[in-house]
Amino acid sequence: MADKDRDAALADCDAALKKSAHASDALNDRALLLYRMGRMSEALTAADDAVRFGGHAPLALYLRGTIKKQDGDATGEADVVEALSHNPDVAAQITMYRPDRSGPEASDEESRP
Repeated sequence: MADKDRDAALADCDAALKKSAHASDALNDRALLLYRMGRMSEALTAADDAVRFGGHAPLALYLRGTIKKQDGDATGEADVVEALSHNPDVAAQITMYRPDRSGPEASDEESRP
């Protein structure tokens, strides 16, 4: 996904959150987009919001735990364990979108019009 597309998607998330500040899908998407953009401190804040307002969604928990662990915060492991207990496949969702991953993202491989 090109940076301009990520910026547009982030703007869409922000617009959705202005309409409904606790929309769980927009909160999760915003956290994941910021993570993909390498904006870790903002991604952590967004993941905190997603966990707080989105009902402890596995994606947000796993993302928050991953960022905390990358920062050397051992408390991140509890989030990762809880997320995996709710959805064992959540790790693949986050790993697929690691900012430092080489190669195209899954969304880059989608057919274009």
